[in-house]
Amino acid sequence: MHRLLARRLPGYGICQGKPNPRTIFENCEGALQALFRHKGWIAQADALCVLGHSLGGAVALQFAARHSVRKIVVVSTFTTMDEMVRKQIGIPVGPLLRHRFDSITSLETILSQNRVPEIAILHGQSDDIVPLRMGAALARLNPSRIKFAAIPEAGHNDIFQKALPLILQTMELPG
Repeated sequence: MHRLLARRLPGYGICQGKPNPRTIFENCEGALQALFRHKGWIAQADALCVLGHSLGGAVALQFAARHSVRKIVVVSTFTTMDEMVRKQIGIPVGPLLRHRFDSITSLETILSQNRVPEIAILHGQSDDIVPLRMGAALARLNPSRIKFAAIPEAGHNDIFQKALPLILQTMELPG
């Protein structure tokens, strides 16, 4: 049986709050624990899968670095927030950057664990927000353990429409 918990990040859409690594992680933790309590489920490492898009991919990796999961699927995710900001404004901001989402460090932590989950990174070839090279750089951290797919003609915001069958297949969800 497949169970899915979809969560908006604090400060995005209609979700209240401030988007920073601590509040986002606490929000994800709280949502997962509330779901388990409400349904009476027991958390099993071989049953948890995480999926995240863009900043949500960095959050999924952050979550998986702290929890044992069976599968990780990240879509259009950046390497580090510092590199993303540098790409957007053209200069490094270094210590001025308040929130340091770091997908590289999270992924390295996951890869160093005794039980490494299945990891898939999907990225649109036409992504004009998060460059394809960032998704490819994450996959190069361990090509034998990380599956990488560049989705032709997919941009940042239409990748789910263009790659939904592949995303569902990768997550092992019914299509």
